[in-house]
Amino acid sequence: MASTNEAVTATKVAPPRPPSRYLRRARLIDRLETSVGTGRGVVLVSAPAGSGKSTLVNGWLDGRSDGVGWLQIDEGDDDPSRFWAYVAAALHDTVPTLTDRVATSLGEGGEAVVDGVVNEIAAHAREVVLVVDDYHLVSNPDVHRSVERLVTLRPANLTLVLSTRIDPPFRLGRLRVGDQLTEIRGDDLRFGPDEAEWLLDAGALGLDPAAVERLTARTEGWAAGLVLAGLSLRGGDAEEFVASFRGDDQLVAEYLSEEFLDSVDPDERRRLLEVSVLDRLAGPVIDEVCGTSDGAAWLRSLAASNQLVIGLDRTGTWYRFHHLLRDLLRMELERTSPQRLVELHAAAGRWHATSG
Repeated sequence: MASTNEAVTATKVAPPRPPSRYLRRARLIDRLETSVGTGRGVVLVSAPAGSGKSTLVNGWLDGRSDGVGWLQIDEGDDDPSRFWAYVAAALHDTVPTLTDRVATSLGEGGEAVVDGVVNEIAAHAREVVLVVDDYHLVSNPDVHRSVERLVTLRPANLTLVLSTRIDPPFRLGRLRVGDQLTEIRGDDLRFGPDEAEWLLDAGALGLDPAAVERLTARTEGWAAGLVLAGLSLRGGDAEEFVASFRGDDQLVAEYLSEEFLDSVDPDERRRLLEVSVLDRLAGPVIDEVCGTSDGAAWLRSLAASNQLVIGLDRTGTWYRFHHLLRDLLRMELERTSPQRLVELHAAAGRWHATSG
């Protein structure tokens, strides 16, 4: 592991500015606070883009006076030296000795760096909370191994919070069995009708409780979907908008395309569009519709990397798309391949007929 002399970007180690309107979600903040109080030292906030992960954690930290470090991950942090240098920078105000300790141990390898971090935090004695935001941007196995080593050797006064769109490749089962893990997932972050009413600023938009409930159901409580619905509605007829709101709404379609479609390769995009004709997804029906032989493995991989793909059972067999993502995929399929659409429906029909 090489040394690094890169200057620290200040905005990467400072919590983001809170939104102009902030809803304190007490039920979730209490879970975060309980994790620290009980010594359950690893918090995993794992949910799709736009679920409110960073806002939740930032709002929680705003109520804590000291002992907090924030690291905003970007693609460059795949380098282990850079990653740990930034961890030290994030915790500099809390554990000032950590910067020099990391700098001197970088040349000794990843284990030495982690051991140094553990020892410095343990010597600090007071409570330390380290938040690593957007951890899904890390893909280097060396970084993953070193972070898991930190989890394994974690001093009792450290709480590590990982905010991510994809579960890290750690032995999470071991942490669950050892009561060392607090998990906040997409289902936990969903907004109920009361929270959605606040988020939408329903009174200002002319939305009655029934309309709020319909939008909440349509977005499945997804924060980004609700926010975008509110933006699209401004200046329009509320009743007409709610009746027609779907994933083909321009603002929603742009967001979903940017976050979920634009980054996938052409073959993956094609398969996503083709399976959108299905209300429920499973390996065999995907193979029938797409003419493939790896549908089950592809679906498991997709569900692991895209949390707008929702499991319907505990065996990892059946899934479905989030309503708004399915709307977008079907709209794109109809636009680009109308003839193929007929073939796909016919193939799906054959499979369901023969499979009972």
